[in-house]
Amino acid sequence: MTRPPLPAGFLQRIHGQLDAVGAVALARALAAAPAAGLRANPRHGPPEALAARLGWRASAVPWCHEGVVLEGPPGARGEAGRHPWHDGGAYYLQDPSAMGVVPLLDPHPGEAILDLAAAPGGKATHVEGRLRGRGVVWAHDATPARADALVSNLERWGATNAVVSQGDPRRLLGLVGRFDRVLVDAPCSGEGMFRKSDAARVRWSPERVRACSLMQATLLDHAADLVRPGGVLVYATCTFAPEEDEGAVAALLARRPDLELVDLDARGLRPVGTLPGDGPVGAGCVRWWPHRAVGDGHFAARLRRGEADATAVRDPGARGRQGVAGGRHGDGRPTPAAGPEAAAWRSFAEAVLGADPLPGHALLADDGHLLAVPPEALALAAPWRRAGVALGRVAVGRRGQRRFTPHHALSRVLPARGAAAARVDLELGDPRVAAFLRGEAIAVDALEGWGLVRAEGVPLGWVKASRGEANNHYPRGLRRDPARPPADADDEVA
Repeated sequence: MTRPPLPAGFLQRIHGQLDAVGAVALARALAAAPAAGLRANPRHGPPEALAARLGWRASAVPWCHEGVVLEGPPGARGEAGRHPWHDGGAYYLQDPSAMGVVPLLDPHPGEAILDLAAAPGGKATHVEGRLRGRGVVWAHDATPARADALVSNLERWGATNAVVSQGDPRRLLGLVGRFDRVLVDAPCSGEGMFRKSDAARVRWSPERVRACSLMQATLLDHAADLVRPGGVLVYATCTFAPEEDEGAVAALLARRPDLELVDLDARGLRPVGTLPGDGPVGAGCVRWWPHRAVGDGHFAARLRRGEADATAVRDPGARGRQGVAGGRHGDGRPTPAAGPEAAAWRSFAEAVLGADPLPGHALLADDGHLLAVPPEALALAAPWRRAGVALGRVAVGRRGQRRFTPHHALSRVLPARGAAAARVDLELGDPRVAAFLRGEAIAVDALEGWGLVRAEGVPLGWVKASRGEANNHYPRGLRRDPARPPADADDEVA
């Protein structure tokens, strides 16, 4: 099948950005197959060991210690996307150049981090892994469908200290100046998607580039308000357009004298470089050109907000306003779990899990659902869609007893990957693994009641067993359709 050509306007501009040799090399690189990037979940070990256990050849991503590039035929990426450990959150499939953004953000355990355009969650899960369970990553996106994808990927990853919110960024006004680091991985014209997306080639136009630059300016203005004085702001795109990259940074600096570029320590990126003649803007920016470094292409800049703050905020009254912490849909405030609800959870945790897996989290109730919310999230007041970990639901039985049904997200946050829980341990080649992921009941030997299904140590989800058969509680929206192979990628979209 013939692919749409690279847009003529794009090629003309690239010849202006690069010399003739570089422009031809870039066009050839964009015609090549995408690199199969895999970023390991720290809960499941280093990426090289993970790839070795799966029998895959891999090479390191220089700028991201959690990342590798899978070597082999073009189908390697599809194989990784269909593997049960992908369903289990042991790794995230991501463009290697996109893996360089969070190392530039450099989040530290205990910090409050905001990802302002976070869906589908690649960089939010990367931040969450680097926080090591301490601090909070607040992941925000504009639309409900993208926020749903964000929740799903954070749950699959096993995030314990994440908050997801959705809507206009102005909903976060109560958090002005509250974040140590803010990431804006902005929606863009998507020139870095040309390798793998025919739609990105067809959609591209100079008008789209201009429209994206206006949207990016609005996001950057919000981000500059939300980062605390002395904090760090990282701006990233998956495009090569100067109007959306260096131009957006230069315009932000002109609007915000309290911001300054920070020279980048971009390990492994020496051969990539920035545009010639960028001057002071280029010193704090880096480009992953696909003809010079592994990956589809990315841009990033790192800025710091000055300690002196008074006149920089565009809405001086915003700092005094407080948001209201919302529930699952931002329409109500969860309350501390009542005695009977908490007792039902404790009974389940003791009988099935061996202990409470999140003892430092607050136990909140939201319309019958129990949440374990980190204290750092409770300190940030603004409407959210999901906070912390969804533990499960408490229902009242016919005789008035309270029954606890675990949420899928709980299966991913257990210490030692659920080694102390009641469980069904399966080999990867066991046909019951595929049957479970299709949502089918499976045969079990020694389990009665609730149990965790694991595929060679990686948790997949819950079953409830009786008399040798286990009813499947894998979420319907995640179940594999036998007639249609699962998606093979989690990459960001433009």
